[in-house]
Amino acid sequence: FFRSLGARAAASAAAYPPGPVHLNVPLRDPLTPSPEALDRAVAGAGTADPRPLVSHHEGSLVPDPALVRSLGARLRKEPRGLIVCGEIDGGEEAVEAVRNLSRATGYPILADVLSGLRAPRATEDVVIDAWDLLLSVDRFAAAHVPRVVIRFGALPTSKPLRAFLASCAGDVRHILVDPWGDLRDPLHAATDVLRVGSAPLARALAEVVGPPRADETGWRASWRGANARARRGLEDALERLDEPFEGRIARDLARALPGGSTLFVGSSMPIRDLDAFFAGAPGRLRILSNRGANGIDGVLSTALGVAAVSDGPTALFTGDLGFLHDLGGLLAARRHGIPLLAVVVNNDGGGIFRFLPQAAHGDRFEDLFATPHGLTFEHAAALFGLDHRAAQGPADFAKTVAEAIERGRATIIEVRTDPKRNVALHAAVRRAAEEALRDG
Repeated sequence: FFRSLGARAAASAAAYPPGPVHLNVPLRDPLTPSPEALDRAVAGAGTADPRPLVSHHEGSLVPDPALVRSLGARLRKEPRGLIVCGEIDGGEEAVEAVRNLSRATGYPILADVLSGLRAPRATEDVVIDAWDLLLSVDRFAAAHVPRVVIRFGALPTSKPLRAFLASCAGDVRHILVDPWGDLRDPLHAATDVLRVGSAPLARALAEVVGPPRADETGWRASWRGANARARRGLEDALERLDEPFEGRIARDLARALPGGSTLFVGSSMPIRDLDAFFAGAPGRLRILSNRGANGIDGVLSTALGVAAVSDGPTALFTGDLGFLHDLGGLLAARRHGIPLLAVVVNNDGGGIFRFLPQAAHGDRFEDLFATPHGLTFEHAAALFGLDHRAAQGPADFAKTVAEAIERGRATIIEVRTDPKRNVALHAAVRRAAEEALRDG
């Protein structure tokens, strides 16, 4: 019974949609067998056949050939298209297939940081990483309305992107690739919902569309040029800062990790900052997050699980509330010797709420939304026997990350920031990027 149940649970966890599986295991009183029976069971487990008692086989989500021909004919005729990528099913195979589809169609890719398309970055790709900034500029958004949108994975959380897609709903062929049947279409903008695998569909469409399309209308060049100008403005503004800024911390951490590393990102501001300020890198960097899985719940424990099975270094980038919420997870780092590098941005509460209208509510805001705690984390590190480092400015942070990776021990790097100052710095950096975009 237990072997067949275990096989079913493992198959369910790896099937569509992949994820955690909850098991209810009924036990009779007194819940455990007698010591003699338990000894026999443990001794027998070592000689049991390790193969699964039941084999489960998943069918392939192969696209219908007639559908591929119909969509391919539409894509060949329409040069003004976009590919929007969230976290994609199918891993590296899907990422490469989407790259090939972009090359065949000439459609720029609006790539979320979780999509796998920013690291490694291919020079011939038209990956747009500053799209949150571009689409918040009304003049640019109005001049770059697509006729076709192909969306792979979950919809990114960017408000400018959501407003942009919603504004052109009804006039745009919006193709949602939804292999799990979750209908992740909060905008109700999709005109076509395809329950097919991302990799086989993208690969089949690229073959039907044919060789790479020439950019006769300048659509691709316009997106690429605007993205480059906005990115230069962002980078110049970040480099001029000599104080802790959460957007730069996100960028510098991703840059500091060696190729083959894994970066697990907390919800709320950390994932948004990484998406906005990390353009990508030539080396392979796997970026994971618990987006859509109850916010800050279990952020630290999930990162420790990832670190336990990853070949290269694993870093966690999270805020202080997410870290506090799962502080007991650090026991796993001590008990199992998991060398997680945890970078904690400590802005003394819920920093994301300072960007929202409720920030105007004075003392009530502090108590109900910011929820300041007044804690630092050196004592938590000491409690669990971990290393702790407090990074000050940008240069000190990069050096501290490099040293922690070199030591290979579980380490907490704490960076304290001023939450009110952080809002002002976000605004200043965005203004600099918008000016660079207009000047171009």
